[in-house]
Amino acid sequence: MNVVVLAAWLVGAGPPAVATGPEPVRTVQPPPAPERPFVVPAIQTGAVPGTKLDVVLVEDHSLPAVQLRLVFPTGSIGDPGDKTGLSGLCARLVNEGTARLDKVAFEGALADLAASVDVGAGVEQSYLSLHSLKETWLPTLDLAVELVANPGLREDDLQRVRARSLAQLQQQRGSAAGIAQRLQGRLTWGSTHPLGALVTEASLSAIGTKDCAAVMAGWRPDGARVFVAGDVSMAEVTAALAKRIERFHWRGQTTKAPSVPAALFDPLLDGATVTLVDVPGAEQSVVVVAGLGPARQASDHEATEVMTAILGGSFSSRINMNLREKNGYTYGARAGMSYLKKRGSFTTSTSVRTDVTGKALQEISNELQALRTGPVSDIEVARERDGSLLAFPASFSTSSATLDSWSSLFFYDLPKDTLKKTPARLKALTKADVERAARGHVPKSFRLLVVGDASRIRAEVAAHAAAGTFGKPGPVVVVDADGQPRLP
Repeated sequence: MNVVVLAAWLVGAGPPAVATGPEPVRTVQPPPAPERPFVVPAIQTGAVPGTKLDVVLVEDHSLPAVQLRLVFPTGSIGDPGDKTGLSGLCARLVNEGTARLDKVAFEGALADLAASVDVGAGVEQSYLSLHSLKETWLPTLDLAVELVANPGLREDDLQRVRARSLAQLQQQRGSAAGIAQRLQGRLTWGSTHPLGALVTEASLSAIGTKDCAAVMAGWRPDGARVFVAGDVSMAEVTAALAKRIERFHWRGQTTKAPSVPAALFDPLLDGATVTLVDVPGAEQSVVVVAGLGPARQASDHEATEVMTAILGGSFSSRINMNLREKNGYTYGARAGMSYLKKRGSFTTSTSVRTDVTGKALQEISNELQALRTGPVSDIEVARERDGSLLAFPASFSTSSATLDSWSSLFFYDLPKDTLKKTPARLKALTKADVERAARGHVPKSFRLLVVGDASRIRAEVAAHAAAGTFGKPGPVVVVDADGQPRLP
């Protein structure tokens, strides 16, 4: 701005006129930057001397930190039928400290090291995890190994942990979303299947410290696998583990979880394809549409992942655009595959306004049918395929993500070059590949769970059940939050 213009502005002439209209730079979307080369972090494999404990290491000296995850091939799939929830409750109990250090002392020791140690149990695996600075990783490892080798398993700790679990169970029964989560395994696999078993007050109350001691007796080094990422070498890792295994007399064969059986549907309890849980006064209906899917090891895994992303894996997915953006039935809807070691399942889920439950069910059915029998567009394939490609490096962006990626590969018994080949396999995907995956893996029939106000939605749900919208025609079965049938 020159002196004359500035003077005129100061005496009241106002600012100089500025041309209006869109800036050229804002009218054209900038082109994407060139793709950056990415190399999957390499692993080293070895074993702890004198044991059958396998080691997988991603050596990374960029930060002075170490993350370790010790994985045991056992989990809740092996829980006894009368003690459902055993593995999870015992894992929470183990986190209460060692035989030498109670909870307060154990957490204080970790705080002094600026470290964390955690124990958890899943369906087919259980784990011990450690995260620390390099300079404190050895004393942190002392505490970690002590935790699984000599857990405290105190009765007063069990009472407190169980009380918290019972409160969480009560809370879960108190919401439509919690009830749907509680019954989803039964919906997918059947009431007589191990994954259909429900945690109850009776099953939690039946668990004692001796049961947890038996569980921990199966967490042993031989047959387990340890994943490490960070500022350590293979020699450091194996030597450190060998010393601590010897120091804590922690030896023996780990317990291996039984294989997950095929779905087991009881004709009486699971005969209907549509199950309704009555939550009087609910303003929304939670909808879960479940079916069986391919295993993670399927040769068309990448095509299946892109296909399910098109259906319900992103904000721009078909089901979300339909239910949320087009119709305003929901805040969001999603769909995708879940994988066990050798089995898979397919789920679509959403929460919709109570007054549009029937309409939403029809739209979900329409989208599933359209994906299974119709075409996908070039735009859809490119969006989800390229999104997966661009997100792939994030699978190794942190030490935790790196351990997740590599531990998953070993869990599913996939070839060791799977991660390296994933980008190329994604780039090679075509519309035909995705459409073939849809025809092969979107189930032709489903099991439907609706949790909501039965007085307002039962007629609509029954109409879909009678029409066989999601499977064979039949009646609606009304159950409570524990899956027990209710009288009409």
